[in-house]
Amino acid sequence: TLINAIDNVKILDLACGSGAFPMGILHKLVFILAKLDPRNEKWQQRQIDRVNEAIKAAEQIEDSTFRERTISELEQQIADIHDAFERNELDYGRKLFLIENCIYGVDIQPIACQIAKLRFFISLVVDQRVDPKAGNLGIRPLPNLETKFVAANTLLSVKKPVQLVLRNEDVDKKEKELAEVRRKHFTARSPQTKAKYRDRDKNIRSEIAALLQKDGFPRETTEKLARWDPYDQNAFADFFDPEWMFGIIAESKKQPSMSTLRGNLSIINEVGGQGELTPIDEFADGFDIIIGNPPYVRQEEIKEFKPAFKELYDCFTGVADLYVYFYERSIKLLKTGGVLTFISSNKFFRSGYGEKLRAFLSQKTSLQQVIDFGDAPVFTAISYPCIVILTRQPANGNQARVMTWQPGPPIEDFASIFEANGFNMHQRELNSDGWQLESPAVLRLLEKLRKAGKPLGEYVNGRFYYGIKTGLNEAFVVDRATRDRLIAEHKSSAEILKPFLRGRDVKRWRIGFADQYLIKIESSANKDHPWSDKSEKEAEKVFARCYPAIHARFETYRKALVKRDDQGQYFWELRPCIYWQEFEQPKIAYPNICKRNEFAWDDGAYFINQKAFIIPRVSKYLLGVLNSSLVMWLFTKLLAKLQNGFYEPSAIFMEKFPIAEANIDRQDAVIRLSDQILAAKKADPDADVAALEAEIDQLVYSLYGLTREEIVIIEESRQERTANREVGDEATLEEQT
Repeated sequence: TLINAIDNVKILDLACGSGAFPMGILHKLVFILAKLDPRNEKWQQRQIDRVNEAIKAAEQIEDSTFRERTISELEQQIADIHDAFERNELDYGRKLFLIENCIYGVDIQPIACQIAKLRFFISLVVDQRVDPKAGNLGIRPLPNLETKFVAANTLLSVKKPVQLVLRNEDVDKKEKELAEVRRKHFTARSPQTKAKYRDRDKNIRSEIAALLQKDGFPRETTEKLARWDPYDQNAFADFFDPEWMFGIIAESKKQPSMSTLRGNLSIINEVGGQGELTPIDEFADGFDIIIGNPPYVRQEEIKEFKPAFKELYDCFTGVADLYVYFYERSIKLLKTGGVLTFISSNKFFRSGYGEKLRAFLSQKTSLQQVIDFGDAPVFTAISYPCIVILTRQPANGNQARVMTWQPGPPIEDFASIFEANGFNMHQRELNSDGWQLESPAVLRLLEKLRKAGKPLGEYVNGRFYYGIKTGLNEAFVVDRATRDRLIAEHKSSAEILKPFLRGRDVKRWRIGFADQYLIKIESSANKDHPWSDKSEKEAEKVFARCYPAIHARFETYRKALVKRDDQGQYFWELRPCIYWQEFEQPKIAYPNICKRNEFAWDDGAYFINQKAFIIPRVSKYLLGVLNSSLVMWLFTKLLAKLQNGFYEPSAIFMEKFPIAEANIDRQDAVIRLSDQILAAKKADPDADVAALEAEIDQLVYSLYGLTREEIVIIEESRQERTANREVGDEATLEEQT
């Protein structure tokens, strides 16, 4: 039974690259066959049985000449099977027929497919025996893998008729004929024989294309299908269609042929007075296993494909990175019960663009294993790797085995580590809001915290603001000496030179002002200037009269200022911003990348760059809560984690943090402690305020109604972080920001 299953399995890598993953699964299957059938007796018989079934079918051919020729060719194939098994190492016969019948790869780069094929050639060569007395030393010709590894754009498909129609039986016949031609080409030895089958392949493709066009397929589609030539090794197709390229119908709504319908009349419904097919998954074929490492390409680099992706994918968002679409495409190509195994970026676990993918996986699949490696360097091809194993079937109360990898000594026995540290988790707990691979106790605590507080976004009425992006800091940001010189050159400069913070100047509790100043010239879209609504030439003359020293400085940067993206109505203005006034309010500021919760109180009207956020018009009660150990624990559970232990508390994540609402007395208690800490930090930036922070922690725990056991979960996490904390310097933080 197992050997039969292996012989019929269909495996695909949708981004095979140089073939590492297909080669890996080939060796796994060879290993299993060696255990099941040490002498290859059953595996060899399986291959012979395939041909015998074809001989039985050939015996029904009416044309005697064609019948005899076909049967003779098939009998020769049986002789070749015996030769392949008997004259080579045991693994040769296993590999050869696994490659022929089971394993497929796609990649957009033709050179990658060439390398993948080379890998498989070498894998076969090493298991051939040399016979000095035989022709060619007994070495069998290598198989032709052009229809096993194809160069194509995996994520794009061809347009097919929207209206469902019965599949044309002539198309089915031609597809079977094409499959037979490609099977023969796989083992073809001479250039003449290869050329014969390639020409026949081309003719059949054209015949099928004509039939499809007759059945209503768009001309663009049929021409595209007919033009695709698997034997052109330097080209790639701008689409992928598994039926056309591999003979595997992998559509979740496959349309049945008339012959199929005769035994399945029940699927026809009367809709609108006309007989119409109801597409059902029972007609879907598809792949049994899809494996691989989907490429991690940022969304900024795939702009040209976004219109097509929007039309094709349920998981589309304008900012989704490329690997998201590989998940959806792969799942749709699986047969019901088929298995997907990916190692990919974990960014979709918690990112905004991953919400639709999380929902898709929850609704369409049954998760089996999920391993989050965080920023551990276990797979250098991507940062923040995870492994996801799932089956295409409804979850129905499914539990997945999950684990969050903890950095430690080198991995020696990963299976044992996974068994010891992984745990079962109900799939329903992995919801579209974000995936946390956590124990039931941690999940219960997270849920309690959510219920005990109001989301921060609501608490501050949406007042999260991004810092200022100048587009050219060299021109707009100056040091103290330059500021003083510009004011000395013309006193008007003082009006638009404002104290300015970088992300790394925002510390925990305090501001570390580094004598940086912003030349703040708002866009004319937001503020009326003396030069507003004038032609640029006239406007610049007015600007030069109003701020001659600044204008003279900008002359040095004119070309770069004009070319930059982030500018206002005129090149000397900053980009439009509707919340300039908020920077001059008392506010909480925090960096967008940090190793811990670093929220500072700013009552100095500082302007801040885009490496930080501000939350204006709030009290120091919120400051105390945000700097508490409880919120730091939420950092570890709810935020995207970056390399080297950094977190990214962007507004899109922070707005969901629960903030407990407290009565005046409790708020005052937190404010009083926050004021003491701020005073201590003002007097000495390095002051030890741990005791005061511990008092805030206890107050915050009580605000959320935590039990002793729940506090222990948070405190143990804090102690573990302290023990493992890497000593980071400003240079490391600078690299992150």
